[in-house]
Amino acid sequence: EAHLVLASTLENLAELHSIQGHFGLAESLFETCLASLQTLRVSFNQALVKITYGKHWLQKQEYPQALESFRQSLEISELTGDPRGQVEARLYFIKTLLRSGKLSEAEAAFAGVSDQVAELDSLPIRGQYYEVQGILAAAKDDFEVASRRYKQAISIWEVLDDPYRCASNHYFLGVILRD
Repeated sequence: EAHLVLASTLENLAELHSIQGHFGLAESLFETCLASLQTLRVSFNQALVKITYGKHWLQKQEYPQALESFRQSLEISELTGDPRGQVEARLYFIKTLLRSGKLSEAEAAFAGVSDQVAELDSLPIRGQYYEVQGILAAAKDDFEVASRRYKQAISIWEVLDDPYRCASNHYFLGVILRD
């Protein structure tokens, strides 16, 4: 159990360093964390760390690495039978496709996600879902739908007291309303 606590601490430190722009250190910490989880054979935690690592690559706008990290998380979540992990990895995968300008691939990947989101009945997943729907609608120049989805996401992030996600969605909403 001490090894899991250490891996979790490494992941948290890596995420903090990534947010602060210390990318090299963050990547080293992520790799150390993943290596320790691989040694422990703790797949569930590996899937979670792969999502966090993917978000790191997404922040750096290194889309191929982000897509690979989210794909690996999805694969692990499918093997372990974790539906929440599967949906979260899919949503980040789709978001990355959209950020990298791959609209048709994102639309194809989005098919079937709404059923999975409904089955989970998870407020954080629903918030992510609306956010990705907003990004997708904005990419298709459907600003009315994008606006509605961002507002739905904002209301969820407010309930969950997540100021970062609220601010991100307010920003996205502001961009489309400005246009």
